[in-house]
Amino acid sequence: MTGKQTRLEHIRSAVMTAGSMTINELADRLGVAGMTIRRDLADIAGADGFVLVRGTLFHTGKQVSGSGHPYSSITAKTEHADQKTRIARAALALLEPADSIIIDAGSTTEYFVTMIPAELELSVFCFSLNILMGLLEKRNARIMLTGGLYHNSSMMFESREAIKLLRNSRSKKAFISASGVNLKLGITCSDDFESELKRTAIQSAQERILLVDSSKFGKVQTGFFAEVNDFERIITDDGAPPEIVDAIRDLGVRVDVV
Repeated sequence: MTGKQTRLEHIRSAVMTAGSMTINELADRLGVAGMTIRRDLADIAGADGFVLVRGTLFHTGKQVSGSGHPYSSITAKTEHADQKTRIARAALALLEPADSIIIDAGSTTEYFVTMIPAELELSVFCFSLNILMGLLEKRNARIMLTGGLYHNSSMMFESREAIKLLRNSRSKKAFISASGVNLKLGITCSDDFESELKRTAIQSAQERILLVDSSKFGKVQTGFFAEVNDFERIITDDGAPPEIVDAIRDLGVRVDVV
């Protein structure tokens, strides 16, 4: 194995372990120039779940062949794709020029971001890598990334500074995702660290919109972040149980079934 090949293997291993590393961090670790690392990252980025964003290499959690590295939110994007596409299209119709919005992490919200017209003027708060990557293609979007510790499982960034920034800001609409929707136990997510970010996003928006496919109804995950009626609107697909949809509407929440 050549020196470069050995270096590439070290970079892959270090970033998979840490979740993300900057060019400077990798250069210091390997004792080489930053320009050398930049050239190495050009060979790594775009394959096996590695993404390079503004001088930082991220590993998104996608499985590397033969490695046994677990799937994370990337696999969720392939599940219920038709339903998520319809939900995202319905959410897109709610956007207005010059809107200020918050877009939560999640696979359904990723579908939503990809549909946003590049020419639409928006101010967008986001706190996850997949949403950021989609927004970078929107030339008229003003993007505010909260930053923080990167989590492979959800592709989210977590920090106290992110909570403070969201708490001290206001947006017209928040598009939120969830892993579970339960009439008794509320709206939940799969990881506790997500809960406060989602809760703060909801509290900072004038209109709260939940984008959730029908497979999430009746489920409960560990991270509680909202009651069902904390949302003005829920957009879901036609597989949602009619009795649950009716019960949610009885709470005064608009439910759009697409």
